[in-house]
Amino acid sequence: MSAPAEVQVKIRSLREGDAEAIISIDALVTGVEKAGFWRGMLTLYEPEESASRPAMPSYLCEVAEAESRVIGFVVGDVQAWQFGMPRCARIVAICVHPDFRRAGVASLLARSLLETFRKMNLEVVQCLVRPGDPLGAFFASLGFSPSSWVTLEKPIG
Repeated sequence: MSAPAEVQVKIRSLREGDAEAIISIDALVTGVEKAGFWRGMLTLYEPEESASRPAMPSYLCEVAEAESRVIGFVVGDVQAWQFGMPRCARIVAICVHPDFRRAGVASLLARSLLETFRKMNLEVVQCLVRPGDPLGAFFASLGFSPSSWVTLEKPIG
């Protein structure tokens, strides 16, 4: 089922209390409940900064809201000089509740984050997708193309 055309979607920065909705949407979409992971990651984006933990800007984690509920989210960050790679933006995660898919919600989320990266004067945005994953086609529709960087992996076991 996709969202009715008349549903108004608002994109906003992460707020305290959004974590449970993000955990729920991610578990529904991926089939894996990762509450500890999300709670830990999202604390980096909470507005409060402490001496032991500097906050990432909350505007790098945005949610889509419709009918007073979170229906999707996008998480970004900025990478700097790892393995000689110039400073660049990254889309770390993007996810939309199945009831609101194919209604432009993910595009709204991605475009909002891309505009934030543009305002930060970042020249390149990266994301990681598996070959054949529908997210590859989604990102291609936004103008992404394969990178000249190669991801290497080694089984540990």
